[in-house]
Amino acid sequence: MKKSFVGCFVFILFLSILFLTSFAGESKKDVSRKSGAAMFANVLQSSLGKYKTTASLWELRASIALVKMDQLTKEMDDVYKRTKADKNKPTIDVIGKKLSYETILEFAYASHADPRQADIVHKKDNGSDFYKIILNIGGKDRSAKDSLFALNYIYDSKTDQFIASKIELLPKGWYVNFMKGAKDLFLLADKDGDGFAFHLTNPFLSGIVVDK
Repeated sequence: MKKSFVGCFVFILFLSILFLTSFAGESKKDVSRKSGAAMFANVLQSSLGKYKTTASLWELRASIALVKMDQLTKEMDDVYKRTKADKNKPTIDVIGKKLSYETILEFAYASHADPRQADIVHKKDNGSDFYKIILNIGGKDRSAKDSLFALNYIYDSKTDQFIASKIELLPKGWYVNFMKGAKDLFLLADKDGDGFAFHLTNPFLSGIVVDK
């Protein structure tokens, strides 16, 4: 639990400096290696109010995630080539938690740009829009239900106003940690206290918390 507290605190600091660091003038190469959240903030700040609706914001985040997925895939391929690891081994054992968890998170956002998953990650029901972040974080020995985390961000379909957030699925062996002083933040943590941090009202303020 102590490690989880430290991890959540680190993520709070990350959020605090996000909007300061993401707007600084940097080369294209530097920007491309930022987190998806930082890249999103950078584009949003320079868009001059272009992205105003909830749908357009999710579309923007999905497009950024696609860019990140290309980059992360290349990084994973480089690890396999460098280590000559067996690609049949669990990915996390080869590339480590940081790269693995970052890929899982970006894939969740990229899914919103995939027409094949449109009906899964975005649903309409009783006058509300449900935008979902779905993480597949289970091992090969787990069933699909045990391996999924699903977080809903719910909006009023008419006013486009945020209503609530709801955790729909929690993977086996993981837990949700809310911290005093970490307003509107929670940590989805594995047995080691590493994992994913989310904001309860802003779906685009998310990141990974990995000790090493």
